[in-house]
Amino acid sequence: MGKTSGNWKYYYENGQVSSEGVLKDGKKEGDWKLWYESGKFLGEGSYSGGNGIYKEYYENGKLKLTGQMQDGEHAGEWMYYYDDGTIEGTCEYNNGVGNYTGYYQSGQLRMQGKLINGKKTGAWNMYREDGTRAAILRFYSDGEAPNAGVTELQDTSHNKVDKPYNPAVLKLTKKGNRFYSRQVNEQHGIILSFNPLGAIPLPFGLGKQGVPFSVEYRIRERLAYEFTYTFFRSPVFANHENPDPNTTLYEGFNISLRQKLCFPENDRAGSLYYGQEIRYTEVFYNTLVQDPLLPQVTLPYTGLEKKYELSFLLGMRFYKELSGKGNTAFTADLFTGLGAGIRKTNFPGKQVAFNELNRSKFTFPIRLGFTVGMFF
Repeated sequence: MGKTSGNWKYYYENGQVSSEGVLKDGKKEGDWKLWYESGKFLGEGSYSGGNGIYKEYYENGKLKLTGQMQDGEHAGEWMYYYDDGTIEGTCEYNNGVGNYTGYYQSGQLRMQGKLINGKKTGAWNMYREDGTRAAILRFYSDGEAPNAGVTELQDTSHNKVDKPYNPAVLKLTKKGNRFYSRQVNEQHGIILSFNPLGAIPLPFGLGKQGVPFSVEYRIRERLAYEFTYTFFRSPVFANHENPDPNTTLYEGFNISLRQKLCFPENDRAGSLYYGQEIRYTEVFYNTLVQDPLLPQVTLPYTGLEKKYELSFLLGMRFYKELSGKGNTAFTADLFTGLGAGIRKTNFPGKQVAFNELNRSKFTFPIRLGFTVGMFF
């Protein structure tokens, strides 16, 4: 079958002409015209062998974008405009691929990213008008253009009903809570982190010595779930099988699950969040105590403590993007909070061991923590 030639006309489903022009050997030739579904003029191109200048307009007739087409692909510099004539963005194309820079009407930087023939693709940096970064969005092959660019017609039959370009986007049927409602082009990732200061004893009974390790699944600027495991042992290098008399040793662990509701990121202040945490702690104690009747004899005693706690947290997570590493970032998390819970203990009752330990039934933990890690 030979290459398509002749006069071509395309239609919307409502019968309105969407575009018309001449194809010669499968390439656009001469003047092409395009219309909105409403019937208003959309755009025009003047081609020779598939190469030419394309212009597109707003429905009010103001210029929207203009650029060069070469062998069916965007080429050279393309300019994008607001309907008041100010520059919305520029993109320098090479073989259909270009780096787009978009601006607010004030002239301040708005967005940066890659376009493939007018469609967004890959990671895009979005900025607020004050210059701070608002978000990082990821677009895939069906991403939308900053303006509606050229829709290339690939049809091989005359008078075909042509559906206008409609990128695959997530449409929400109703507005819900922003933390739980899925958004378009969210950036998901995993954070692996630990607390480098965990081995330092905490004052005022804030907690036991231990190094927590965390795995967090995070949807940036919306929601995160974090699982943390902490092992503690004190003294770390002591012989827990044969402790010194009247010295209490302990070892144990806690596990926790946190849900974090995250606010938009700020380059200077990070991402504020609040949330809740459920935590289970189990600690095994042992000691040697001198027998009051036979001082030369020491008696071993052991005890077990379990805690079930719920806490409410307020924190801030900071990111530092790593240049040339895609979406990888160094991250730090600082949080505080208050909680309440129940303590269950099993200590020998009729002796003096473990008298310094808190045996009350209820706990009121003060939560304070700091972790560093990597976002992938």
